[in-house]
Amino acid sequence: ALLDAHMTLEEKFRTVALHALLAILRDATLNKMHQDAVSAVMFVFKSTELKCVPFLPQVVPTLVQITETTTNWSFRETLIQQITALVVHVRLHIRRYVKDLV
Repeated sequence: ALLDAHMTLEEKFRTVALHALLAILRDATLNKMHQDAVSAVMFVFKSTELKCVPFLPQVVPTLVQITETTTNWSFRETLIQQITALVVHVRLHIRRYVKDLV
C-alpha cells in the first residue's frame, strides 16, 4: 500500500509528494513540468537526509529513463547533474543502481 496506518505525518506527506512527482515525470505529456518535478524530487531527498532512500527503487529508474529518452539536451545535462547530486547524497545506498547509471 502507498500509505501505512503506522506512518508519521511527515512520512505520509513525503510519500504522497514523491509519488505525485514521479507520476508527473512518467507522463510524457507533462514534459514542460519535468524540470520542476526533478528539482522538487531533489529538494525532498536533500531536505529529508537519508529518509528517502526507500524511494530509490522508484526514483532512479525514472530519472534514468527520462535521461535516456529526452531530446532536450539542456534538460539531459541537468538530469545528469541531478543524478550525480543524488549519488553524492545517498552515498552507498546507490550501489544497487550503479549498473543502471553507467
